[in-house]
Amino acid sequence: MRFRFVVLALGCAACGRVSFDDVRADSVLDGTARSYPEVVLADTPYAYYRFDEAAGTVVADSSGHGADAYLPANSGEIEYRRPGALPGDSSTALRLAGEGNAGAGTEAQVWLSDLWMLWGSDFTAELFVRPLAPTPPGFATSMLVCERYLVNGFRSGWDDANHVQIWSHESGGADKIQTDNASLALNRWAHVALVRRGGSIEIYLDGVLQANAPFGYVAPDDAPNCGIGSFAGLPQDAEFDELAIYDRALSPARIAAHHAASGR
Repeated sequence: MRFRFVVLALGCAACGRVSFDDVRADSVLDGTARSYPEVVLADTPYAYYRFDEAAGTVVADSSGHGADAYLPANSGEIEYRRPGALPGDSSTALRLAGEGNAGAGTEAQVWLSDLWMLWGSDFTAELFVRPLAPTPPGFATSMLVCERYLVNGFRSGWDDANHVQIWSHESGGADKIQTDNASLALNRWAHVALVRRGGSIEIYLDGVLQANAPFGYVAPDDAPNCGIGSFAGLPQDAEFDELAIYDRALSPARIAAHHAASGR
């Protein structure tokens, strides 16, 4: 049985913003500053990957639940020990670069195959991303993907205008949601959170809700393609850091508090 702390915080469900005092309360407790990892772990993620590895095929889960990820035999570029997203934190980031169908067909991935069962109900996935190269015209990148190709599941990433998006993948995809009024910037870290809440998906950038709409997909079944990086012909060249996955929908206040604790 898993026990969780319950944190009550007031927030604006329509815009994803919370007051300064709400956010400050999450980064300071009894006069002691709390780091980003401390704030994340206080919300008991199902899995938490800090990407501190210097080499190898295993990516350690820092949540305490033993949900280690791994790197399969990749044909693209993988770079360990890149400067991380958190100012003043020695933790590192991971670069994943693959050309997909926009080039030589190379891919670079971190697999999260043990987490496939989470996507059938409410969930939250948050991470820092830093795009390093423009998305080829007419393509979308892949960020977090969990699918059985052309059968079920979903993909997320950003388009060639850097709008973060998530789309379903039954017979090529039916639903799609994207951040039309906000986008990522090249060579700049951004905090991205995807939240499934009931029948809707919410997309947050830097702690602020940017898209919220009904979203339907068939939950992926056992052992699909599931992970981050360049998948299924989609290109990617970005750094990834601080990936946390929860088996429930975090509130807008909690997501804003996480971003505030990062110091960015």
